[in-house]
Amino acid sequence: MLDGTLDKDLVADASICNMLVRVGIERVDVVVYSIVSDNSLIYRSFPVASAVSRVKALESVVYDNPLMLCDFRRVYIVIDTNDYVVVPAEVNDTDDASRIFLALHPGYDGTVERADTATRNAFMMFGIERELQGFIGRTFVGAVVMPHMAPLMRYFASK
Repeated sequence: MLDGTLDKDLVADASICNMLVRVGIERVDVVVYSIVSDNSLIYRSFPVASAVSRVKALESVVYDNPLMLCDFRRVYIVIDTNDYVVVPAEVNDTDDASRIFLALHPGYDGTVERADTATRNAFMMFGIERELQGFIGRTFVGAVVMPHMAPLMRYFASK
C-alpha cells in the first residue's frame, strides 16, 4: 500500500523493526520492516507541497503518522540533496573536510555533516538545513542521517 496512515497497530513490536525515511523535495517516503519476520515491509509515500519547506513537510508526516514516533531498533534518515562531496580518507580532520565541502558549495548556510560510505578510502560531507537537523535530532534520537548518495556508494563499494 502506497498511501494511508501509519498507525501504531501496523507493527506489534517496533523494537525489532528498522525505519527508513527519505526526505525529498517532492515527497517523504517511509519504510518500516522487521529484522526477524519475512514479508513485513510497510511502505508509504507522502507528497509534499512545493511551497512547504522540507522540515515542515517532515514534521507534518511524522505527526500525522503515529507509528513513526515509536522506538525503533534503528532509524535511518536519507536526505535528498545536491549539497555533498566525496572526500578522500587521507583528509582525516573534520575541519579540513568541511572546508573542502564549503569550497565546492560556497556560501552554504546550513550545517555540514559527515557520512560513512563503507569504504576504506573515502567518506562524504553533506549539507543539511539547521532546522531539519534540529527536528531530526529531537524526534529520532540516535538516527543515522546521510545524503542520498551514501547508500549508493555503500552498494557499489560492496560489489
